[in-house]
Amino acid sequence: MCRRFLPKLLDQPLRDLLGEAASQDLQMVALHFVKLQDARHSADYDLSYELSEDDTWELFEAASDAVKAWKRIAHTAEANIFILSLLLWKNWDRDRL
Repeated sequence: MCRRFLPKLLDQPLRDLLGEAASQDLQMVALHFVKLQDARHSADYDLSYELSEDDTWELFEAASDAVKAWKRIAHTAEANIFILSLLLWKNWDRDRL
């Protein structure tokens, strides 16, 4: 679902709600959410997964940047739409989004 908030993947129903694009801050949150979630899945399920110190710092900075971006948009309509989409995406008709 997070990928759908990136400019090239923003579906029409989300465009109707957000305009032509999500804000840069929301795009950053979505992008880093995916990056961090992928890293977490690898760490949990791939026994050969290793992180270098540089990789660890990169993920830490991604998380830190995402939190800062979220704080800037936390009380906006687009943040509410984003949170609802994360909570409800499995229940939404995929043909509509």
